[in-house]
Amino acid sequence: MRTVNDIINADIELKSGETRIEEGQLAMCITPFASYGGGGGALWAVENQCVQFTTEAHPTYLEGICRKVDPRSRTVAIEITRGPTWGSLAMGGTAILPISVIRRYHPAPQAGESLIFESQAMRSQILADHAFNKISQREIRDALATQHSQVLASLIGAPVHSALQEVCSNYLKLCEQVNAANGACARMPSTAITRQRRALRTALTTLALQVQAAAAATA
Repeated sequence: MRTVNDIINADIELKSGETRIEEGQLAMCITPFASYGGGGGALWAVENQCVQFTTEAHPTYLEGICRKVDPRSRTVAIEITRGPTWGSLAMGGTAILPISVIRRYHPAPQAGESLIFESQAMRSQILADHAFNKISQREIRDALATQHSQVLASLIGAPVHSALQEVCSNYLKLCEQVNAANGACARMPSTAITRQRRALRTALTTLALQVQAAAAATA
């Protein structure tokens, strides 16, 4: 026998991007119907739920935690806990996915507190690494900006000092570009990163030659 809710729901066509509250969490419809061979139904993204999913460009399963659903932009923000080590879906990052690119999506079968804890630990490590990198880069900048640069030049030789400054400057520029790319550039670096890498290598070669020349002069 059909209930009143069944009759009402039957007259309402579910659409992608619609929202509801599921177990106290905001949920958004990814697609009103999906079938994987064992029955079909609507796919829902639920905030703070551990999930497995695939995308149009990544057909193998990834795992993560749905952090936010946005019905206005029709996107899902997923913190990746198991995935590749580089790219937009790299493990430890948060991917903002349009629901149109999501193919399979369901709760992770063994999700629980351990996965949440693992995610938090991973996020803390990433933040610590970023903080260390920022401190290291700031120390290099401070060293380059020292008011005693003339004294340093006299101690190690002006040509070596100038070449060393060029190496540090090019290294910092490369760091900034890699950080801007969120590290997703190891296999397919942009033209700008490739150019900056070449400049750094040239500066390193110049430094090595200047060091050799200084060593020969004092031998």
